[in-house]
Amino acid sequence: MNHPKTTHWKPCSVWQRFNLTIEAKNWLVNTPSLTAKIRYSCPDMTVEILSEKWQRPLNFEAKALRLKQGEFAWVRCVLLKCNHDNWIYARTVIPKMQTGNPWFALKKLGNQPLGEILFSLKQVKRSPFLLLKSFSSWPYLPKQKPRLARQSIFTQKNHKLLLTEVFLEPTLKSV
Repeated sequence: MNHPKTTHWKPCSVWQRFNLTIEAKNWLVNTPSLTAKIRYSCPDMTVEILSEKWQRPLNFEAKALRLKQGEFAWVRCVLLKCNHDNWIYARTVIPKMQTGNPWFALKKLGNQPLGEILFSLKQVKRSPFLLLKSFSSWPYLPKQKPRLARQSIFTQKNHKLLLTEVFLEPTLKSV
């Protein structure tokens, strides 16, 4: 299985190179809370948990979080769905997920969207987005053509959470 490589991630400031439509740009670059945007378009949005466990992050994730080689993290993979259609594949990686880590309560998130929690917290900072266009597959992703992905790091009390959101068909049909 070919997983995304770090060299393909680009800063969102170069979004023009991706030949995005304005609509796609608004979804990828101008959307602080993707959950809120999806809920606006699809009030009946649901979350399907694909995997939620301790595992080794992908190489680019470990590098982004400055993890030691072979270090485990809490990894959650979900699908955000609208009317049973897969719209977004989201992958969250949280290192040092233990008592005292401000992200620890997210272990009990269940089918609640992560975005509903993240954007309710006042002391959380988010890094600029990185974008990815060409890749072939992701762990636990159903056979469906991914279009584009964005990635950012949320920081709370010096603890990091890496969130990758992969836009699937039909979310960005125009890309």
